[in-house]
Amino acid sequence: MKKTIPALCCAGILCTMTVASPWTVSADSSSIPTVVMKKSDALYFEVNSNSGSTSTKLLPDSQITGEISVIVHDHPIHVVISRQSSEAPVVYYETDLAPKSGTTATEYVFLMDYSELPQDASQFDKTYTADFLTGVYSSAYAITITVPDSSGDAVYTESDLLIADWHTEEAISGVTRYQYNVTFSEDTKEAVVSSEKAAVISDGSALLEREVQLLWAPYTLGDVDNNGKIDIIDAYNILVYYATLAATGSLPEDANFDAADVDLDGEITIFDAYTVLIYYAKTSAGYETTLEEIVESNS
Repeated sequence: MKKTIPALCCAGILCTMTVASPWTVSADSSSIPTVVMKKSDALYFEVNSNSGSTSTKLLPDSQITGEISVIVHDHPIHVVISRQSSEAPVVYYETDLAPKSGTTATEYVFLMDYSELPQDASQFDKTYTADFLTGVYSSAYAITITVPDSSGDAVYTESDLLIADWHTEEAISGVTRYQYNVTFSEDTKEAVVSSEKAAVISDGSALLEREVQLLWAPYTLGDVDNNGKIDIIDAYNILVYYATLAATGSLPEDANFDAADVDLDGEITIFDAYTVLIYYAKTSAGYETTLEEIVESNS
């Protein structure tokens, strides 16, 4: 009986107010095109000329011994790579990445200079170490990978990334490379799932691989139009979904099913819209509640 009353209420509102699955994960790594990104402006440093003045020049290639590689599948991502040290962080790269036209995956390579290995690490409040290195460093890197224009849930961050100084590290005489394989999945409700492999050192180079799985369309239950708030418009949209499904047997093409299935029963019903309406009414009146509490109290 509890669901009969909300059904009538929602039907009345509908009278007065006149999903596809985007995730796919597959790509043959041997066929993935690679793009080497333009060197960061941060790869410039000041030097004193014979006259005592300062100028800038591009960091020599001999000092660019690091790479942060990002493989993006199917959908765009936003990447920020910054340098960490005792001073304020410096952003080296910030850009949106997407697979090249005609492909499902593309690898982007960002060039980095090696981390600073001080003679006396005790002089620094913050230092950085890694299992595959012997030195204590005074600078490192951080990467953040997000889904553009998302609700902010799908954010992967890793800090303290060290690019080996091959002058000192006995095991490293070549490139230090971090590779992030960024994919998307419909098999989880989690915004971020990640895993990593141990460093592999071969021919003097180090490779550290990470698997990062992002939810392509992070959502908030009830926020059907994904505008950051749950209100009467969301309830109306749920009713439109319900009416369209009843009339045609399918949802509207742009339906946000996950956000609309408020009671998580695998269906979009009038009760989902009712729950949103009650939530909106209570929170507008200053009461603290959640959609889950409302579902529980009316089930």
